[in-house]
Amino acid sequence: MHDDKPRIEPATTGHSERAINLFRTLGRNRGLYKPFLSLLTHLMNDGVLPARDREIIVLRVGYNCGSSYEFGQHIPIGLDAGLTEDEVAALATPAGLIGDRDSILVATADDLCRDDMVSDDSWSQLSTMGWSDEQLIEILMLAGFYRMVSGFLNTVRVEPDSDDITWPKSNVAAGERGRE
Repeated sequence: MHDDKPRIEPATTGHSERAINLFRTLGRNRGLYKPFLSLLTHLMNDGVLPARDREIIVLRVGYNCGSSYEFGQHIPIGLDAGLTEDEVAALATPAGLIGDRDSILVATADDLCRDDMVSDDSWSQLSTMGWSDEQLIEILMLAGFYRMVSGFLNTVRVEPDSDDITWPKSNVAAGERGRE
């Protein structure tokens, strides 16, 4: 068991009061902060993936990495992108989602988090689902980016920005939380 106290406290100056704890913590390294925000902004606002596909990957990576902060931050974003509450809850279970397109995104995130590469079987399915090469590259970069973010959040123990943001209630009750 470990102490849940942040290992690096969020900055208290230089950010707006509304800045989330992730940004306030990363802001302690200004040299990394701006390039990080640039890639984040591209992936979230200017990427080539449909928002729903993007959020399936982000939420599944957050689950696989055991990052309640990352998963919780993306619940409302996923819902806004068209996921249902049941689909969000399913992404925080070993089974994930069903349906060809959704399940291959889940399998891709699972492969990358488990093996640091997409399996031949998953790639074969992924590459025949209609995504362009540009979108396939973004899928891989998106998963890698959020895996990095989740590892940072877990290691530094960034505190949630709200008590309301966490794992789906049904999963907490069942004791399912990715890796702990």
